[in-house]
Amino acid sequence: MGRREKVLEAELRKRFDASSAQVSSGQIRMAQEIASLYESAGVLDGLETPPLHRSCNRHCECWKNASNRKPNDARAGIGLPWIGRKYESHRIAIAGINTPVRESGDPEFGGLLAQWEIYESDELGTARRYKDSDFAYAVSAYVHVLNGGSPEDVRQSRLTPSKTAEYWAGCALLELVKCSPVGDRSAPTEEMWNVCLGEFLVGELAVLQPRVLLVLGLSKSSERVSLLREVGGWDRFDRRKGLHTGTIKVDGHATSVVCVYHPGFYGWRGSLDPLAEYAIAAAQGRTSR
Repeated sequence: MGRREKVLEAELRKRFDASSAQVSSGQIRMAQEIASLYESAGVLDGLETPPLHRSCNRHCECWKNASNRKPNDARAGIGLPWIGRKYESHRIAIAGINTPVRESGDPEFGGLLAQWEIYESDELGTARRYKDSDFAYAVSAYVHVLNGGSPEDVRQSRLTPSKTAEYWAGCALLELVKCSPVGDRSAPTEEMWNVCLGEFLVGELAVLQPRVLLVLGLSKSSERVSLLREVGGWDRFDRRKGLHTGTIKVDGHATSVVCVYHPGFYGWRGSLDPLAEYAIAAAQGRTSR
């Protein structure tokens, strides 16, 4: 094990020192493999994360139309995806852009393990900071329904903070686009979308091998994820109100893709019923999930 691997493992374990949970060997292995991908791409130096608008091999292409929107260097590097300690048992990967770690103005956010600071939880699933946020609740609601739970549980606010934390423990959280320009609601440029999915996301999916990729957003994210048909190979892609579904293959591993309304959309609960129908069909073998 090299120096970077040893230091990263120590840092991952330290994130759980304040709780009774222990980081799993699977978490460490997948985090190390993804870190190696970043290192090979030149966007990770030890545990240092140089600004993507200078370190990424494609930065000139991505930032050519957004040179005045570059973020502060301290928050412009790449971050490892959150990988829950029960992820290997559930294998649900959540994918979006500008997730709360990117939106916060708190200067402590940023760096390789920023998401691990936010989403860690103890072994009892007790909610820690940010677990009671609207974003965390909406995502856990989607996972609840995807796993066969009733949408009515969500409408009646029956999901407790501990249940929310439990669902997060079985998930990974991916950024579809790694760069987060300032202004214009941090919307990535077209070039960033075109580059980032193939440059980073496909490699991350090859490591994580999710059963389901839950994409947050039915407009931009859903449309852009369809770019994976060129790098990941769409088997199919179906659209209905409140839900887009499909299947991709990365390194021969089939993953169901489920696109839902973004939690920031006031009508996000509109995805719950079609998602429940999808989950029932999947359980009965009537989808390719």
